[in-house]
Amino acid sequence: MDSFKNAFEVITSPFSGFKQLKKKKTFWLPFLLTLLLTTGTFTYYSFNVDLKYVITQQIERSGKLDQLPKEQVDKLIDMQAKMGKYFMPIGAFVGSFVYLLFVGLYLFVMAKIFTSDLTFKDALVITGNSFFIYFLSSIIFLIILLVTDFKTSPINALMPSNLSYYFSYDTLGKKMYTLFSKIDIFNFWFVWLLGAGFHVFTEESLTKSMLTVFVPYILLILLAVLMA
Repeated sequence: MDSFKNAFEVITSPFSGFKQLKKKKTFWLPFLLTLLLTTGTFTYYSFNVDLKYVITQQIERSGKLDQLPKEQVDKLIDMQAKMGKYFMPIGAFVGSFVYLLFVGLYLFVMAKIFTSDLTFKDALVITGNSFFIYFLSSIIFLIILLVTDFKTSPINALMPSNLSYYFSYDTLGKKMYTLFSKIDIFNFWFVWLLGAGFHVFTEESLTKSMLTVFVPYILLILLAVLMA
């Protein structure tokens, strides 16, 4: 249970928490707990939400509804609804491992560029314990699902942690709505924790460490907006 305690300390007192983890180098327990809760929450959502309605709304917003024959649109919606019910929890499960490895690899490569002796396991320790922040967001999301009628609501319309929650799609338009949906306090918190961990493990300056993680984060948001 020490690794669980350390993960909580990373959230409440990042620099102290990562200093402890630099000695212990544990991450699997908090990561797996987060993985299971996130997957379970997405499973509950996908099997209870009206995916046909949600997908129809998304297609209407994309402007493709009028570009395709009605029969083709209906088939597309039916197929996505059937697949989405299973792909959403599977994606949450598999995607978490991919995320762990990809972000860990990025931190490892950047550390080598900075001539740091950070190992790949160290990078996974930073990433896996930072990922624990999504354990908290999943608890909040699950509570929201249990106390609200979410049958026709997309995920970003349920979580008050992202800016798009407070605005309608029609008010903002496609690109601004995409931008606001990507500005999420838990994502920001996760990236900040990555920077704090990178700073502690590599002993690079805090500014340099934060730029290392926030620059690609911002670029990914801008890319999503441009592709919207």
